[in-house]
Amino acid sequence: MITVKVELGDRAYPIHIGAELIGQAALFAPHIAGSAVTIVTNTTVDPLYGDTLRAALAPLGKQVSTVVLPDGEAYKNLETLNLIFDALLGARADRKTTLIALGGGVIGDIVYKRMDDPIKARKLVATIPLALSGVAVLSITSAGSLTAAVALIAAALLFLTGSCQSIWAIQHEILPLHRQGGVGGFIHFLSNLSGIIGPALTGMLIQYFGGYHSAFMFGALIDFAGVLAMLVFIRSRPQISAAVAAHSPN
Repeated sequence: MITVKVELGDRAYPIHIGAELIGQAALFAPHIAGSAVTIVTNTTVDPLYGDTLRAALAPLGKQVSTVVLPDGEAYKNLETLNLIFDALLGARADRKTTLIALGGGVIGDIVYKRMDDPIKARKLVATIPLALSGVAVLSITSAGSLTAAVALIAAALLFLTGSCQSIWAIQHEILPLHRQGGVGGFIHFLSNLSGIIGPALTGMLIQYFGGYHSAFMFGALIDFAGVLAMLVFIRSRPQISAAVAAHSPN
């Protein structure tokens, strides 16, 4: 387990990062001052982790209630917030009642629950959408109509966006805290650089080969190269630590 302390004076708090931490009551106990706890979660996450969390809280002797909200971006509104308020009133919550937010990315939660290695799970969630994006881009070259081509472009962008979310999460999983700022900045630099080079390079391909097929094939190649790079080079934190130690001077 890795613990990062957020220094905010009287409001300082720790962030614990690790596997199966949700079942450790000792991590919750210091943050529960009153006699009641309300868990706020949704219909997708609660079946995966709700029972584990409630079982972890049971030995603390607190009154535990759960608010299960509908899942999806469409429900992030005032009506849903009122559901939480109504549940708190029904549970006779007071100022000492502790609220625990139990949430997360739906696909990631389902995959992580079924795999022992969180890094492998994140790689899976990142590489599959990226590979599907490459397939969609490659399929554009054989699209039979404008409608099909537009649909494939939309699908490629959708898969690519999903992959990017997990890629950013991988960075925080495998890097020590003091290196995340520098690496994150370098990734942003490469992203901006690709935004400059990409259009120019694809334009040259289109002009040279006289059509868009070469540009789409080049985009698909980049997607597949990204998949291969993640599978080969992204390793778990212990493996990375061992590799660094092996190349460090004594």
